[in-house]
Amino acid sequence: MERKTESACDQVAARDEHRQTTVVPADPRSAGRRKALKHLGCSFGALAVGSLVMSATACAPLIDPNTVTEIPVGDLPQGRKIIFHADRRVELSRSGDTVTARLMVCTHEFCDLTWHAAEDNYQCACHNGKFFPDGQPKSGPVSTAMFVIPARIVGDIVVVGPAGELELAG
Repeated sequence: MERKTESACDQVAARDEHRQTTVVPADPRSAGRRKALKHLGCSFGALAVGSLVMSATACAPLIDPNTVTEIPVGDLPQGRKIIFHADRRVELSRSGDTVTARLMVCTHEFCDLTWHAAEDNYQCACHNGKFFPDGQPKSGPVSTAMFVIPARIVGDIVVVGPAGELELAG
């Protein structure tokens, strides 16, 4: 029985022969090149569609823009009060006949905000971003003012909304 042994040179030659058959030719009309470009195009297409889906999701409304919430003026004393408007926490701030409504969501990554009276600012629960009392960014990763929802006093009722497109404090 005769055994055939391959030398190291034979193994290298076989590998080189395999490489030569799998290399994509540089000819722009070659089938291998077209196939490689088709796969590359499909990859970029999938990436583009995924990006559009993610951006559409990220830009989804934070609140229903058509919701209107009404509360009696007597239930809103001077100062701050948290209410729920369109299933979101909204802070109403009343000073005389003026009412301001701010969405209690950080503009950085939409985490909950809380008012810290001792520090006289709003703070983000996730990344410790801080906002001044007027809703402008103070420190941390926030760079955009808090969201403001239209609010007004009509007779003896405080009307919050409809929001339409949210505005920024300022």
